[in-house]
Amino acid sequence: SLARLGVGCVDIYSIHAPVPYVGGQQAIFSALAEAYALGLCRGVGVCNFGAKQLREAHAMCRAFGVPLLTNQMRFSLFNLERELDGTLETCLELGVVPVAQSPLAGGIASTRLVRAS
Repeated sequence: SLARLGVGCVDIYSIHAPVPYVGGQQAIFSALAEAYALGLCRGVGVCNFGAKQLREAHAMCRAFGVPLLTNQMRFSLFNLERELDGTLETCLELGVVPVAQSPLAGGIASTRLVRAS
């Protein structure tokens, strides 16, 4: 909660995955829009949305007047799926900041593990 964080609002209110929720994505983005309208967040973010899902989320956010700011996704030198499937390009096209989840591939890309082997 905001009280426990000691802040009046958060920068990004993010949903973790594009899974079916009761009431569907429309209900989720409606709730996010309400939080935005109440000043509880400065924008919203999504996680693990592919290109098609991101376009749908962006359209819903725009319809509600809410900025879609980020899409957090697994991305590293060892996992280029989101670049290859068009998601990264879609992020850039829509003005959504891509956020790399596990950019060091769970430690595989760290020099600490390279030196230890």
